[in-house]
Amino acid sequence: MPYCARGAPQGTVEEEEQQPSPEGRSRPGRGCTDVPWLVAFMLFWAGLIFIAAFSIATGAAERLVFGYDSFGNTCGQLNRAIPGVPLSGQDMRSRTYVFFLDACNIDVEHARVVSPALCVSQCPQEELPTLSALRLFAHENGSALCTYDLAPAEYTTSPVAHDKCPRLPVPASWLPFFHRCAPSSSSCYAHFLRTLVVFYNQMDAFQRAIEAITANYRAVLALSFLSLGLSLAMLLGLRHLSALLLRILAALLVFSLLMVTGLMWWMYSDHADLLARTAAQPGPVLTPDVGGQRDEDDPSPAPFALAATPANSSVPQLGILEDNTLALLVGATLSSIATVLLLLLVLLTWRRLHLAVGLFGMLGRVFSHLPLLILQPVWTFVILASFWLCWVAVLLLLGTAGDPVRTAQGLVEFRLIGPIRYMWWYHVLGFVWVTSFVLHCQRMAVSGATISYYFARDKQRLPPYPILSSISQLFRCHLGTVAKGSLLLPLLALPRCLVLHLLCCLQDKSNACARCLLKSCCCLEGLEKHLRHLHETAYIATAHSGTGFCASALEVFELLSSRPLRIVPLVAQGNLLFFLAKMLVVAVTAFFSILVLNFQPNYHLWVVPLGLVCLLAFLVAGCLLSLLSSVSDTLLVCFLLDCRGSSDGGADRGHDADGEIQKCVSRSIKKLAELDRRRKDSSDARDQAVEEQELRPLGSPSAT
Repeated sequence: MPYCARGAPQGTVEEEEQQPSPEGRSRPGRGCTDVPWLVAFMLFWAGLIFIAAFSIATGAAERLVFGYDSFGNTCGQLNRAIPGVPLSGQDMRSRTYVFFLDACNIDVEHARVVSPALCVSQCPQEELPTLSALRLFAHENGSALCTYDLAPAEYTTSPVAHDKCPRLPVPASWLPFFHRCAPSSSSCYAHFLRTLVVFYNQMDAFQRAIEAITANYRAVLALSFLSLGLSLAMLLGLRHLSALLLRILAALLVFSLLMVTGLMWWMYSDHADLLARTAAQPGPVLTPDVGGQRDEDDPSPAPFALAATPANSSVPQLGILEDNTLALLVGATLSSIATVLLLLLVLLTWRRLHLAVGLFGMLGRVFSHLPLLILQPVWTFVILASFWLCWVAVLLLLGTAGDPVRTAQGLVEFRLIGPIRYMWWYHVLGFVWVTSFVLHCQRMAVSGATISYYFARDKQRLPPYPILSSISQLFRCHLGTVAKGSLLLPLLALPRCLVLHLLCCLQDKSNACARCLLKSCCCLEGLEKHLRHLHETAYIATAHSGTGFCASALEVFELLSSRPLRIVPLVAQGNLLFFLAKMLVVAVTAFFSILVLNFQPNYHLWVVPLGLVCLLAFLVAGCLLSLLSSVSDTLLVCFLLDCRGSSDGGADRGHDADGEIQKCVSRSIKKLAELDRRRKDSSDARDQAVEEQELRPLGSPSAT
């Protein structure tokens, strides 16, 4: 029995060509949808532009790069005088470095140098033990290391020279670090080292993570491009999915998961042994074995070697080694749990996964007629990357904006005062809304182009420029719908986040209230997933019918509810394949990331960049593979619309000319029925065997 009950016979080719709107998309009377939401989105963008303009006008990126002195002067530029602040408004265009009068005076609790700072033209390259040496350095190099109101000739004669000049002896400085003079003398280095130990122990997890990511940013970028290449290869491979390729992908997924889990447990064991030997025998410092040399007494294959560095520096590196060991234990445990769950998922759904092979065959035919659809995630990524760069730039400028404020020590700092300091909340909301808006615009454009393909009578003669026509229709009519949906989708997660926050605030996690909150969280998560899928498919109805967001969501809900046992299993298996493909990209990227990051010369908390790379790989794979998900959802919704039009005798009938979607759905129904019959037969046979065993006499040989 065919899936769609045709309400009217198929017309001839001439009759079909005379039917209006053969592409089923550009219907007469299509107008703008959800206009108030578009107005709200434009007003929100006006607020973002105001924040950007305020940050550019009041912020100073030069303060972030070049630094500023204790009088509010930014080094490397001409400054304006600050009322009530002496020695402000200086011309610092020739003084591009920050020099601290007492660089060893560090406030460990607030992680900053509390010494007065000056702008100088050159950092001292050698130790200056006396005021005479300071005066000689100023005459020879033109760099005055005392306050601006004290001339170099007065360094040795003025009675206030000891208060306005740096603490003696002035240590030599290394190459300037971010235009800051860093002392390199042994005495100050020892103080810095002790401060580093205390500072590292008091540093919170976020700061340690930023430090580790900054130290390994080149490796993170390279591995992110690797995940991009793997995602593109997966996108091209899934277009031509077959039963053999499905088995190969499943085998690769299982092999990658086992390799990553085994490698992480091996590295945890290696780090734990290394940590035990280091704690038991303090002295030499463990540094990464980048050159390949190993300790002769160490038979284990650890990628570390003993280096002849000062014994005091082993303390912070020991702390880093402890953090890496703990992080590896957590990562190996999570990897083991994920591996077991994914293996069980593959084994339990292996027979049902073959249901989606025909669906991916249809996707291949769509991309053969619309090959430029593959470029849509690329344009989306370019737009998002540009927006993210601008967003980060505005955030940095917003962080440097503010008014000069005198501290208790008499120094000048720049702080935001009043309600303006809460603008970063608005800025974060803009990041979420605009990012979601761009992603949903891609989904709407892809859905419109796929609808043009499906409702075209002749697949070889598609409407001209279907992708550009879909994008044009989006900008002309449906930006308000996308703006509404892109804001409502993140709001779906708010109730669950609030429940989780309340659950974390409870001290006793085992009482009745905590159990109720946990059950509510599970229910909200299931509801959120259902609404999210309904939310995303609403754009398909908007692209087809030209209705608003709520009307489109209601239409899709009625369509999916009319035949849930036919379409939902096929959609579920397709989504499961997309998820497994993303997991394969993440597993392969994680395997190479472990090998690369473990051998980085920067001995930092490298497990944090590993987690960041895995997260980026999941996001990149999701962005690219979401294209296939959008096309498959659109095809199935169009098929339901086609069936509804056929049963109503409307114009939208018989557009599945080659019957591939109907064949795929029919095969899915038959395979599901066969699996159910086998399960029922197996259950009946087992029950019959149990009954026969119970009815057999006790004296029979088989009963003993």
